[in-house]
Parts: sequence; structure tokens; C-alpha cells
Amino acid sequence: MYLPQFQEICEKQGWDFKWSDDGESAYITLMTLPNKHLFIVNKNNFAKEVTALSETYLLDEYAKTSGSCAPIFCEDFAVSAALSALAAALNVAAVEAKTWICTDPDTCQWRRQVGETKFELYDIFEAPDNYFAVHGVVDPAEDLTPSELHQLEDSYDGLLDNSTSESERWALLAEAQFETEEFSAEREVFDTFEEAEASIRAKIEADNIKLPKSDPNDENDELWKLSDALYARDVANGVVKTRLDAIRSLDKLRLAVFLNDIHSNAKDFPSDNLSWCDWLNKPDDGHLLDVEDCSMKQVRVKADDSQTITAIYEFLHDLDNEYSNFSKWYYSTVVPGLASENRIIYTVLDDGKIVAVLILKDSDEKKICTLRVAEHYRCQGIATVLLKIAHQALQCTNPLITVSSIHINEFEFLLKKNGFTLYKKYENYYKQGIVEYAFNGLLPEKQNDCRLSQNVV
Repeated sequence: MYLPQFQEICEKQGWDFKWSDDGESAYITLMTLPNKHLFIVNKNNFAKEVTALSETYLLDEYAKTSGSCAPIFCEDFAVSAALSALAAALNVAAVEAKTWICTDPDTCQWRRQVGETKFELYDIFEAPDNYFAVHGVVDPAEDLTPSELHQLEDSYDGLLDNSTSESERWALLAEAQFETEEFSAEREVFDTFEEAEASIRAKIEADNIKLPKSDPNDENDELWKLSDALYARDVANGVVKTRLDAIRSLDKLRLAVFLNDIHSNAKDFPSDNLSWCDWLNKPDDGHLLDVEDCSMKQVRVKADDSQTITAIYEFLHDLDNEYSNFSKWYYSTVVPGLASENRIIYTVLDDGKIVAVLILKDSDEKKICTLRVAEHYRCQGIATVLLKIAHQALQCTNPLITVSSIHINEFEFLLKKNGFTLYKKYENYYKQGIVEYAFNGLLPEKQNDCRLSQNVV
């Protein structure tokens, strides 16, 4: 399946994109290197063919040397890295397109892409005496004439004003088309909105669970391994900044040597996820296997550790500005809960200094109450590791977490990447003028206590 996102991804990553005369193939040319490298990719198997190229390029270049031991030029490694990054982005986009996303929580509207410009949607509309769960498939490019498309845009004044790409434009048009045609679409009738919503959620969750999941902590997760190459753009330009970049630039033989060294000398390498994040983020000095001591450690807080409990509050105390009665909630609910184990706290320490905090609720409600990473420690994988810890500690694959509108932009990609689903938006739930986004579940209709959403990653 070809998606408009594919061309956008190519161009964003420095590839020139042109269609063949018959429109059946695309010519993609890497423009970020001194020499141009052209590849021809079939439209209908676009992502698969780029993935195949990324896996075989260096081997093919080596084969051209007639089996000699002639070195492969550095530029070939850069091309290989660029192909891997492109393949990763394409495959992630393909999975994301097939994933149901909530586009309007107020009407329980969900959307996924099932073709180039074809979309499948669910929605709820209210009748005088009942509610209809509506389902249908639309393709505005095929279903509507240019005149009808223009009329649709006019009827939804400003619909495309904030559209930044062709893929987003077709998605918005599909939503508008579906809403205008939902009276004639497939429907189920329910007595209440909640019943209709539950029916839709059951269907979309059954579909989403079939899709590959991207888990950076799963060593067998091929999708994540591929998507991780998205961050290798500096390598594609021949620039190595960190140990992670250096590892990404290794050919298969050198990578095998490196992995064997880890296997044979495990004691000389980091022993937990956060320490590996720390080690990989260190600048590369050309000595990849010279291991430095890793300073970051993850620690579960004990109920009698008053010093750490106080330090955690100091790390989080500015939440008083965002949530009413934060101090009271922390000292009257969280701290006593450590002894009864219905509250769990993990800290991340760097040379003894708190740089991240995770607070969990482990009772009938499985919830990530607070997640914060200090500003200078973000974008190092710490939040992802803490989410993994939350799943393990709560023994729950879909814990509730809420995000305020103040921080939703900081959390949206992280939560989406880790399989969290937006369920509902709440106006003025914790504080006047602030919207609370609930993922993996719903909040009670009435606020009985000071429930905390997570803070800044």
C-alpha cells in the first residue's frame, strides 16, 4: 500500500522524489552526500522495497568487489544509514496509518487509513430517542469530483487552514465527507452514548491489538529496531556525535565483533536500561569499547527513607501551581501509601541527585500518577524506561495516565509510541482553564480526591 506520507518522509529526510512517467515507480535520490545515489522503487510495494534495499545495500556493494577485501567507502555506510532511516520512517508510518486514532473524543470519532486516500471511520450521532454508532469507509479522491471537494471545503469553513501536508489534507477531507454521509452509513442503535462508545471501543481495540507494537525494551521487536534508525540522521551526513551514532555506523562484521565483546565481557558494560541510555549518550572518542562508569541508577523508594521522600517533594513542589492541594496529596496519600504498597515511587539518580520521578497507584485502579524528567535529562530514553517499569510494577499493560493541556505536546509522541490510547478530554477537571487528557481509561465523573496526572517528561 502506498501512502502520501511516504513522499513527505522521503523529502524530509533529504531524498529527491519523482514519479516515473507511468506513475508506477518512484525515483528517489539521496541529495545529502557529494555523490547522488538513485534508487527506483515500485509504488505498490514502496515500504517493502526500501526496507529490502536498506538490508542488502552494503552486501550488494561488497559483492561488486568480486569478493576481494577491498574496503567499502565511508560514503557507502552513509547511504546505508540513510536507507535504514528511510525504511524505519516508512514502516512506522505504515503501522501508524493502520492504527485507530481518536479524532474527536466528544463524538467518539475514530479514524484509520486503509489506502492511499481511503479512510475507515467510526462516529456517534445523537437522535431524539437514542444514539447511533456509525461506521463507514470513504475515499474523497475517488468518491468526490473536484467540484464536490470544493463544496465540502466550503461547508467546513477553515477545515484545511492548518493542514501542513497532503496526507493530513486527505485525512481531514475524509472526516468531513464521513460526517456529511453518516446518515446513510452502516449504523447500530443504542439507548445511551456510553453503550455506543463501548461498542466502538471494543471494535477498534480488537483491530489495534493485531498491529505490531514498538517496544524499545523488547530485544525481539523488529519494528522498534527499524524505527530507531530514524534518529541516525547525523550518521547519514557522515557525522558521528555519540556512541549510539558510532554503533549505527558499524558494518555487520564490526557490529558482530562489538556484540561478541559485550557477551564475553558483560561485567565491563552497563547492567540496566538507564545505565545503557547513559552510556550510549556519551560522546564517542573513537574508542567504542572503552567503557566509562555509568552514573545514572533507578531506585525504588522505601517507606522509611524520609530524606529521599523530602527530596522528591522538592523536585516536584512546583506542581502546586498546576494542581490544587498537591502538597496535601503527596504527604497524606502518597507517602502513607508507600507503607501499604498501594503507592510506588521510583527515582532516577545521577551521582545521587534526583533527575526523574515516577509515582504509581497500585490498587483497584492501576495508574501512573506522576512522571517527570528534569529538563536537561530529556530525550535520553529515561521516560520510556520509566513507562516500562510502570507496566512491570503494576503488572498492567494499559495503566491509566492523564496529561494536562500544558504538557500534552511534550507527552503525545511518547505515549503514542508506547501504545497509550486517548480516551477522553476533560475540561476544568483539576484546574479551571486546563484540559486533562485521559489515556487508557476514564476519570470519575466527580473528583473525590486530588488525583495527579503526570508532569513534564
